[in-house]
Amino acid sequence: MIIEEGLSHAVLTQTQGCQPIIVNPNGNLTVNYLDTGETPLSPLHLAFSAGLCMLFCGDEGMDGERKAIRHAMIVENLQQLGWLPVLDGPMWHSGRLLSESSAFGDVLHSFFGYSDAPTPLQLLIYVGYLAIVVLAYLGVRARLVARAHRPHGVTH
Repeated sequence: MIIEEGLSHAVLTQTQGCQPIIVNPNGNLTVNYLDTGETPLSPLHLAFSAGLCMLFCGDEGMDGERKAIRHAMIVENLQQLGWLPVLDGPMWHSGRLLSESSAFGDVLHSFFGYSDAPTPLQLLIYVGYLAIVVLAYLGVRARLVARAHRPHGVTH
């Protein structure tokens, strides 16, 4: 199977006696990259699936908080699929107060990573990532401040 944008492999498929299948965003065909054909998940398949999720989500040009939210949401999705069965028990259920499936809950989930039943691993990923970003920022800032206070011509 060749999945690509455009028809640059059309000649190759035709020389093999096949016809290209064109998948359109508004069409009725779906490609499930994560389907195992009912076979057990291998470590390679899990790694590929997680990497594919990260690639699809992307985080190029995002600030630290948005990356942390994105990573926590990926962890949530992998846990819901049963592919990351570590620290996956919900810590609390706040769905009665604000359901993730309500309009406002969905907005909070999309923009801030809100979950009405967060798992310890989600929280660990979110807080851990933010801690790394904050510490890196403070370290860089401290070096810039120290450099700004040095007399001109003195280098270390």
